[in-house]
Amino acid sequence: MKQILKSRCLLYLMLFSLLYNNSSLGQNSFSPFVGISEEVTFRSFLSSNLQLGVQFGADKGVFRTYGIYQLYGNVRHKEFDNFMFSSQLLGLGLEYQVNTNKTISFITGISFLTEVATNFKNGYMLNGEVSYPNPQQPYNNYNGSYNTYTKYSNDFYQKTPFSGSIWVGCNFYIFKQINLNISLSNTIRIIKTKHLEWDLDDFKNENIIDAIQRQPEKTLIYDRVHLRLGISYAFSLNKNNSGVNNKSKI
Repeated sequence: MKQILKSRCLLYLMLFSLLYNNSSLGQNSFSPFVGISEEVTFRSFLSSNLQLGVQFGADKGVFRTYGIYQLYGNVRHKEFDNFMFSSQLLGLGLEYQVNTNKTISFITGISFLTEVATNFKNGYMLNGEVSYPNPQQPYNNYNGSYNTYTKYSNDFYQKTPFSGSIWVGCNFYIFKQINLNISLSNTIRIIKTKHLEWDLDDFKNENIIDAIQRQPEKTLIYDRVHLRLGISYAFSLNKNNSGVNNKSKI
């Protein structure tokens, strides 16, 4: 899995290198850029992204680079409230838009982030999702009579050191440098957890957090697909240069 992850990252960087080399950046096309986007996972997760950076106009397209703040968490599902699990991440993003003189154009992007804060340290997880304590089959002890007790087996969330995404889709020019984009995003998240098998009697003389911290960390890799919706605005620094999509036609 780690080899697959490295291969994907290399492929993504090669793709952007080719796109960048095929575009000649204009000296007077620099402009600040701001964007927001929402990513909805088909398995009950939501990512809200704030992007701040710059874009460079090109003869064949626009290249953007920006910093990202992301709030990632679960949405309401069954008895779990919105953002019962949440993770705040910071990172960098790159984006390339082709045929910017068109109302509808192709867009692709890539981002790399790492977690800086979470409200879910040592929270219950099962298969990468928020969970209640997960009971195994009851155990029976026989000492003249049957005594049944329940043993639990859980992963406990620690952190997300890496999250990487690549997306492809369509950009729709609205007006005055406002753009709407819709795309499909593939995200790989590397999550660190600790695993503990336990029953209630284990914690008569010990706190569960202390027991969790004694366990070794294990690495889980989750590969998921998102629907990504975004809106962006590029500020014009030159009255004579209204930026990309000054006169856009399909």
